[in-house]
Amino acid sequence: MTGRGISSNIRRFFRARGVLLLFAVVLTGCSTASDTSHGPPLAATPTFSTAPGIYLGSQSVTISDSTPGASIYFTTDGSRPATGSTLYSGPVTVASSATLQAIATANGYSQSAVASAAYSISSSAAYVENSNPGTTDWQITHWAAGQIEGFPSSPSVAQGGTIGFMVNTTSSLFFLQVFRLGWYQGLGGRAMTSPEVVQAAPQPAPLFDPETGLIECPWNPTYVLQVPRTWVSGVYLAKLTTTDTSAEAYIVFVVTNPVSSSPLLYDVPVFTYQAYNQWGGKSLYHGTDGQRAYKVSLRRPYDNNYGAGHALDQDFDFIRFLEKHGYDVSYETDLELELGTIDLTRHKAWMVMAHPEYWSRPMRDAVTNARDAGINLGFFSANEMTWQVRLETSSLTGIANSTVVC
Repeated sequence: MTGRGISSNIRRFFRARGVLLLFAVVLTGCSTASDTSHGPPLAATPTFSTAPGIYLGSQSVTISDSTPGASIYFTTDGSRPATGSTLYSGPVTVASSATLQAIATANGYSQSAVASAAYSISSSAAYVENSNPGTTDWQITHWAAGQIEGFPSSPSVAQGGTIGFMVNTTSSLFFLQVFRLGWYQGLGGRAMTSPEVVQAAPQPAPLFDPETGLIECPWNPTYVLQVPRTWVSGVYLAKLTTTDTSAEAYIVFVVTNPVSSSPLLYDVPVFTYQAYNQWGGKSLYHGTDGQRAYKVSLRRPYDNNYGAGHALDQDFDFIRFLEKHGYDVSYETDLELELGTIDLTRHKAWMVMAHPEYWSRPMRDAVTNARDAGINLGFFSANEMTWQVRLETSSLTGIANSTVVC
């Protein structure tokens, strides 16, 4: 055999053994992995009784393990626990944001995998509220003017109170579902109720005062909502949908918390909303007959933004910003400012957005007195306090605090 032939045979020899050696390594690795099943079983991974998440105020967290006789060791600073860490003996109070990690050990068992739970503790009810799943179901896709519309018995309602929805529709039945506006993972709203079928009833014709241009709807409540005390202060939409034609419209209202001490208090300028509202043919600016109104009623639907007034085109984006970034904020309307039913000095700052043109003297006095008491004022807007108005009892229905005069 020549030298070249010997060399070739040697290369073939080692090449073949290289393949065999590779197979041996692979097989050995497989064998080693399977051998772990013959050792002590792993202790069960610990579990946390209060699920990780965002909470308003401190939480009591229980750590448990299903392994018989297990001892649990944990940390609260996010570090990896060991048998030298704190031995669990009872519920752990989480008073500030923290990450709990825990392991379990037991005789006859290998140490468990590490369990981890992150808790974000916030003083902001709005921030905690926005950790709930959001939805885009609040959005309107089929608005049909005149088929369904409505307004609330008051622009606002306190937590735990009741509010009526006055609805006029060409259909005999409609769905009603309530949403809260906010950030909600960028989806803009959260469903607070399931859709409910409501029986409609004919409503009286609007009343009209030709001398002042006042238009008011003497409608009866079609639905009365008992607002849970757990509903966080904010801007809410009642979405109305006819069952036969799927025509949609909004009723906008604000849920207040008069005992809140949130650092920020946000005002929704409903008097300005109504000044621009031309439902029925007249606003404080225009009239279909060429004459503007000198009085406008809070008791009529809005003619813009599908019945939401200016909540969607002037306030919504700022509300989303505040709640996305965790600002501790509660909400009021011009009506609370007018009547003094919310104490501005419970807050560190009062703020308004968009276009708050129309102010009464009591409204201005309330804000001025708050400023003099050391409360910050934030006007993220234009045309503030341009027109002075007064709020009075309706000359058409006798309902108090329902007519804006300018």
